[in-house]
Amino acid sequence: MDVKSLMAAGIFSLSPIGITFGAGAVDPTELGPQSDPVKSWIGSDDGGDGGSSGEGGGIELCPTTALGDQGVIDTGVLTLWDTSPLYLLAGHNTDGWDWIDTVPNGTLVEVTCGPASGTYEVYDHKWQSGDGGGPYPGWFYDGADLALQTCTGLNGEANGLGWSLLREVD
Repeated sequence: MDVKSLMAAGIFSLSPIGITFGAGAVDPTELGPQSDPVKSWIGSDDGGDGGSSGEGGGIELCPTTALGDQGVIDTGVLTLWDTSPLYLLAGHNTDGWDWIDTVPNGTLVEVTCGPASGTYEVYDHKWQSGDGGGPYPGWFYDGADLALQTCTGLNGEANGLGWSLLREVD
């Protein structure tokens, strides 16, 4: 089942308090195999704010580590694409990751596996036209520790890239 189907069925929702699962509807540990896009994130199942001290709630992400491997992203999973100059997690908007470039400021994001493991807080968002490729934008070097990236556009047509920018918190 894809993310949009889960939302339509009322199994979970994304809100300013975080990603929440419907009461008893789904055990997050049983959401599917590694290749299932839903597998790669699990939100707070208690309806709380996930321990966030900021404006938003909490989100947990467990990306597949496949540095620079577009083929892995193309399977639909959230992927750790790079580790320098910052950790870059990328997922296709058409595979359910269309929300990662608009995670509200103040939201805590916990990366629970891989080299980027840690807790981060969203502080900014960026967008650029085009389909990616080429050198990283200059602002990649301006203090973000983690970026969540997806393609953006209307009707599944990518016409740009969007990012949520995060800093690691203690």
